[in-house]
Amino acid sequence: MDEIRPTFQHRPEASVNYDDDQGAVRPLSGPVAAAILARFALNVSYRMAYPFLPRFAAGLGVSLDQAQLLMAARSATGFASPLFGPLSDRYGRRTSMLIGLAAFVLGMALCALVPAYASFFFGFVLIGLGKILFDPSLQAYLGDRVPYRRRGRVIAATELAWSLAILIGAPLVGLVIGALGWQAPFGILGVLGAIVLVLMALVIPARADHALRQAPRVSPWHSYATVWRQPGAMIAAFVFFLIMFANENLLISYGGWMEQSFGLSTVRLGLATAVIGGAELVAELLTGAITDALGKKRAVAIGLALTAVAYAALPFVGNRLEFALAGLFTLFLSFEFTVVSGLPLITELVPAARGTMLSVNIAAMNLGRMAGALAGAALWALGGFGGVGLLSGLASLVTLALWLGYVRERGPGEAPVVTFEV
Repeated sequence: MDEIRPTFQHRPEASVNYDDDQGAVRPLSGPVAAAILARFALNVSYRMAYPFLPRFAAGLGVSLDQAQLLMAARSATGFASPLFGPLSDRYGRRTSMLIGLAAFVLGMALCALVPAYASFFFGFVLIGLGKILFDPSLQAYLGDRVPYRRRGRVIAATELAWSLAILIGAPLVGLVIGALGWQAPFGILGVLGAIVLVLMALVIPARADHALRQAPRVSPWHSYATVWRQPGAMIAAFVFFLIMFANENLLISYGGWMEQSFGLSTVRLGLATAVIGGAELVAELLTGAITDALGKKRAVAIGLALTAVAYAALPFVGNRLEFALAGLFTLFLSFEFTVVSGLPLITELVPAARGTMLSVNIAAMNLGRMAGALAGAALWALGGFGGVGLLSGLASLVTLALWLGYVRERGPGEAPVVTFEV
């Protein structure tokens, strides 16, 4: 097989020296802390909509179906991610992150100040745009700054904001709605976003973008072509499409299955959600602890194997609630471990167009979630939860075969350390 290697364009930004024993994280402690806070605000805004959407619909005076269109519009922005990825490569990671946070703050302000359906629609779109600008730009920034051999730990630290958004953020949102009204969370998150925007501008100096701006200007089409010319990049995006497809295929109907199988009330379904959040937190901590030493390829392969078993087995745990909750915990621990362990590897595929590659990956993940939701809903209606679990398990096995067959991770040297073979 011919070996495909990602092109690596040396940039001063990527040549920061770190102490081998301690220095890989310490110089970035300020930006990483600010990034965790920023992602916490962004992720709470995303995850609070699921449990509290009926309350938001009632406040707006619209049906739940109409409120769900707000979430659909927000999710649709993920498909626009590749349009914005080249901005990070051309104008700098800091600039793109700050623009993303500004869009998020503006979206939150619209929702907080104008309780009308149209303002919420545009507000949710801006929130979605803010996230697709901020997240890949942050990952690209860390890819520029952190040596690959230590990148898993740092990216896992920023991913803690995902699980904390449901474990801490969602209960706090409930308390705020009860005390201050249904619009109050939007205002509070908007203020938090504005504070974080200023903080990010302070802890990441403007010179961080200097190297990218001084580099020869290339068009967005050149960035797309750089990614497209790497077959491994497209394989990687397809892998993440399948990972998200398998998860959403099951996630879309697990609530109905839990209620149907165990007669769970809304409160007990909330307990299941807490179990998922706890599994995600454990997975993120585990990723930070072992993925760099284990190797990103090996870590993802282990995670995919575990998720395949968990998906296929979950529908057949019988009528014991404790077994179902244990199955959910195992499934989401392995799923989150797989995703977070894979992200550092994705950051190293096309260093010359890192922002573009990461934005293409986000679009693939969104497409996978959309396809999984459609497949899961259809299978649930046709054959129940057993078929849903089997399809997710099969998709995970296909993903594992692709991963083992095409990924070649090399280390522990510096970039380029990741190759794909076709």
